Amino acid sequence: GNFSDSEESEGMYLSQGDAHSFLDTFYENGGNFIDTADHYGNGKSENCVGNWILKREESDKDFRKSIVLATKIFLQFHKGPNGMGSSRKHLRESIKGCLERLKTDYIDILYLHMFDVNTELEETFHTLNQFVNEGLILYFGISNFGGWQ
Repeated sequence: GNFSDSEESEGMYLSQGDAHSFLDTFYENGGNFIDTADHYGNGKSENCVGNWILKREESDKDFRKSIVLATKIFLQFHKGPNGMGSSRKHLRESIKGCLERLKTDYIDILYLHMFDVNTELEETFHTLNQFVNEGLILYFGISNFGGWQ
């Protein structure tokens, strides 16, 4: 979801309190798949989800194990030559930021938000495999790719 504390964010606007209530209801009714992206609300959506996870862990230390946490990276997050895309540098910067905002030490599924015409797939997949080997992510996938890509 795209939760944020700013009405200027693209997508759905909910205060953090309302978003947490929404997520509580979702989880308490059997939902367990949480999907966000670093770009949603310029990181505020991930912060909101991370704060919710921390709040739930206060009463259940194993809460994180009960959900599947997914996020997406690729889009412009900061200015500069490595501010977006699937290059090794951008992916490393992005995963670090995602983990910090989500307040977790691993992500279940990390998606590439879009295809990067400027980076060789070998570099991208090698970096994603490194993330798996380092325990930063469990799986990786793709989003918004054409079938031919």
